[in-house]
Amino acid sequence: MQDPADLVLEQNHNPLKRQVPVVDPTQEFTDEWLEEFKAPLDLEKARLEPHLRDRVNSGWLSWRKTYNAYLAPDPEKYPFPHADQASEEAVGVIREIAQKESFWKELKTHYSSENNAEVIVQDDVSCVKSIFQLVGHGPFEVLKPIVEELLEKQEKNKQRGAAEFLAGVLAGSKHWPTNKQLELWQWSLPLMKKIFSHTNNDTISIWSSFLEYMFYRKDPRRVQPLVDYLVEEFHSVNFQSESTLEIIKVLCYFRALYEQLGWKFSAWTDEVLRTYWPHIASEHDEVVAYISEMMTFSSKVMWRPNPSVPTTEAFVRESRTAPLDADLMGARGVFHEGRVLELARKFPQWREERLPGVRAFQSTYDRVGVLVCRWLFQMVHDTNAITAFDYILPLMPELFRFTEINDNDDLATRAGLLLNRMCGVIPPRRLIHSVLDQLFQAIQKSPSWRVRLKILPLVQIYYFRQGPLIKDVMISEMMEVICRCLDDEVVEVREMAATTLSAVLRVSPRRSVVALKVTPVSSQRRLCFAQHPRLF
Repeated sequence: MQDPADLVLEQNHNPLKRQVPVVDPTQEFTDEWLEEFKAPLDLEKARLEPHLRDRVNSGWLSWRKTYNAYLAPDPEKYPFPHADQASEEAVGVIREIAQKESFWKELKTHYSSENNAEVIVQDDVSCVKSIFQLVGHGPFEVLKPIVEELLEKQEKNKQRGAAEFLAGVLAGSKHWPTNKQLELWQWSLPLMKKIFSHTNNDTISIWSSFLEYMFYRKDPRRVQPLVDYLVEEFHSVNFQSESTLEIIKVLCYFRALYEQLGWKFSAWTDEVLRTYWPHIASEHDEVVAYISEMMTFSSKVMWRPNPSVPTTEAFVRESRTAPLDADLMGARGVFHEGRVLELARKFPQWREERLPGVRAFQSTYDRVGVLVCRWLFQMVHDTNAITAFDYILPLMPELFRFTEINDNDDLATRAGLLLNRMCGVIPPRRLIHSVLDQLFQAIQKSPSWRVRLKILPLVQIYYFRQGPLIKDVMISEMMEVICRCLDDEVVEVREMAATTLSAVLRVSPRRSVVALKVTPVSSQRRLCFAQHPRLF
C-alpha cells in the first residue's frame, strides 16, 4: 500500500529508478556519457545496470555527485506493483471499459472531429497514455484496427486523431514488459514509415508535433526504432529533388528529433553537418533555412565551458583565481571555426562568379550569403550569442560587401540587420578591439561610400554598448577615423560622420571633447560643426 504521505505530496517512486554516482567527473567522461545516447541499447545489460537517462540535469557546467538513470523493464513482467486494495475496484472498471471497442470508437469520433488544431492536442494524448499506463497492454488489440482505419484517411482531422492515439499508446508503453514494447514497435513503425512518406502540407505540422511529443524529455534509446528511421531518412534525402515538399518533410521531422533531444543529440551533430554542408548553396530557400537552424543548434549544443574539472568546486575556485581573459565559460566559438574559414576563402571566388542583374539571387555567393546571415542572426539572439564573434570576424569584410549589394535586397537587408544587432552583444574581452579594427578598416579602405555610410552608425552603437570596455587608445583612433570622414567627398557621409561624432561625444568623458577641440579643422568640418552645433 502506498505511503499516505506520498499520496498527500503526490510523490511517485519508480522501482526502476536508480541514483548513479559520478566517480570520475572529467571532460572525457562527459563526452563518453553523451556518446552513449547514440549507441543501441543492450536490453539484457540495461535490465541489470541503469543506462536509460530521460532528463539531463547536470554535466554541462559541472557534475553533481549522482545522476538519475533507469533500468529497462523485465521482458515479461510489469515493474510496478498492483494497485492498492482501495483502488482495485476503480482500476477494474477502467480496465473493463478500455477493453470495449465501443469506447474507443466514441473516442475516435471525438478525436477526429473537425476543429482548428494544426497540431496534436496533448490533453487527448495524455488521456490515452494514462489508460495504457494504468491497465497495461490489454486494450491494445482493440485499439489497433481503429488507429489503422484513421491512418488510411488523408483528411487532416483523421490524421490528427490517429497521431493522438498513436502518441498516447507509445508514450504509455514506456514501462510495459520489453517483449510487449517490441511487438508495439513491430506494428507501429511500418505504419509511421508509410505515414511520413505520404504526408502533405496540411498534415506535416500534425506529425511534426507528434514527433516532438515522442522525443520530449526522453532518452532516444527508448524510441530507438523511430530515431534510426529518421536518421536514415535524413542521410538518404535527395537535396537536389525538384519537389521541395519531399525534402521539407524529412528535414521537418528530423528537426523535431534534434530540437527535443537537445544536448543528448550531441553525438549525431558532426555527421549531420557533414550531410548538410555540401548543400549550403541549395536552390530551395526552405533547405537553406533548415541548414542555418542546424548550424545555430549545433553551435549551442556543442558549446562547452572549460573548467579544468567539471565540478562545482573547481568552477567556483577557477572563477575566482583565473585571469580576466581566461575563457572559463567557453565563450570563444570554435566548433564551426573550420567551416567559417572555408567560407572566408571561397567567398571571393563566388563573388567573381556572381550572376548579374535579376538572376543575382540565384548565385552561390548570394545563397550562401543568405545562409550565413540567417545563421549568425539567430546566434546573436541566442543564449550563446557571445560565441558568434569568432565566426563573424573572419566574415565581416564580406558582410560589409553584402550591405552594398543593390540587386538582392534580401541579402543586403539581412547583412545590415545582423551587423546592427551584433553591435549590441558584448563580445569576448579579447575580441572587443578586433571588432572595432574591422569597422575602422572598412571605413578607411572600402571604395564604396555606401559602406562608410552604413558602418558609421554601427560605430556609435558599438561604442554606446561597449564603451567602458574600450581602451583610451582605441577611443582616440575612433575619433580620428570619424573626423576623417568629416572630410569625405560625399555629403551624406560627412553628415553621418557629424551625427556619429555628436552621439559619441555625448557619452564620452570630458577629456575626449577637449582633445577634439585642439584638432585641426578643415572647411568641410567647420560646415558640419555649424550644421551640428551641439557637438560642442
